[in-house]
Amino acid sequence: MMAAFSAIDDPASDRLREELTALRPGAAWAAELDTALPTSGEAWVTDPVDGAVQYLQGLSQWCVSITLVRDRVPVAAVLHSPPLGETYAASRGHGSPSCPSG
Repeated sequence: MMAAFSAIDDPASDRLREELTALRPGAAWAAELDTALPTSGEAWVTDPVDGAVQYLQGLSQWCVSITLVRDRVPVAAVLHSPPLGETYAASRGHGSPSCPSG
């Protein structure tokens, strides 16, 4: 089961790193369980398959989770559910307006 998970999680993580680094070249990178964030500056915290157990069971309750942290404070987050075609985003001080899927 872990091989099946790694087959999707590893390439997805690589793709997120590539795309997000292009958006914020100076931002550090942290995986989902990494608690070593820089004390200043920006860092991406991602989980390409948030809800791994549900994913592996073929359930639809999983998503891609991306958060931009600045000076150890979350400033923007996006959750995208590929199986449901739903996307949610929030930014510090602006709440979570509806996002068009796609």
